[in-house]
Amino acid sequence: MNEQAFNDSIDQKFPYQDFEQGFQLIREAKSISENASFMVLHEICRPPESAQVDAKIQTEWLEKWKGVNQDKLSATVAMFAMGLIKKEPISEENGLDLMEILRNFHGQYNALAIVYFACFSGGHEVEDLFEAILNEWDPTRN
Repeated sequence: MNEQAFNDSIDQKFPYQDFEQGFQLIREAKSISENASFMVLHEICRPPESAQVDAKIQTEWLEKWKGVNQDKLSATVAMFAMGLIKKEPISEENGLDLMEILRNFHGQYNALAIVYFACFSGGHEVEDLFEAILNEWDPTRN
């Protein structure tokens, strides 16, 4: 399965209550791409309202995800994901710093989205940097 097909298959459909299937998706994502792995993390920390999943289960999933994704970038983005789970916004300054780092990791759309949502509080600076990076990665989007 390619990255886009995988992302489409789990978008708003992560099996929060099925630990075997969910862990299989975490491993499958890792075998596809880093962006697919961050897609799983995005689903873990930003579930749809219909999922009715609590922060305890999200935190368990985050720990399982971190066990498979042990590089420095994943660890850093996971801290932002935890902010989303706990509903504790990350400072815009920290978010902007990480977004600047992510700028060099072309195509890591899901990591960028996690950071964006973890620190966005309505300010233009975060929104502007987010859009600028997306436009750099895909100049055809506008």
